[in-house]
Amino acid sequence: MKYSEKDFDIKRLIRKLDAEFILQLLLLEKLPPSMQTILDAEIKAGNRIVDVMEDYPDPHSVCVTLGEKFIVKHKNLDEDEVEFFLCNDPHYWFADYTSKTYPKHLIIC
Repeated sequence: MKYSEKDFDIKRLIRKLDAEFILQLLLLEKLPPSMQTILDAEIKAGNRIVDVMEDYPDPHSVCVTLGEKFIVKHKNLDEDEVEFFLCNDPHYWFADYTSKTYPKHLIIC
């Protein structure tokens, strides 16, 4: 079966993907500095972002889902800004870093 340009418009798909990628980058900028540090360290260690959502768990919050469990032991965190939780619930996720400010932001794995 042959496909025409009408069936699969690659330019439209690229524009859509670019827009989604830009939106995700803008959402990541909303994370507090200590959470951006965690995310940077995880990516440098080989972890990857698989999803970025807005408005979970609070309105205007950001939730970042990583592809693997946390790789790095994040020791020098600002405890006034972020805290670690070991959830280990197969219905939700294994662990997370949560901001202590409102809106609550999450990095989950």
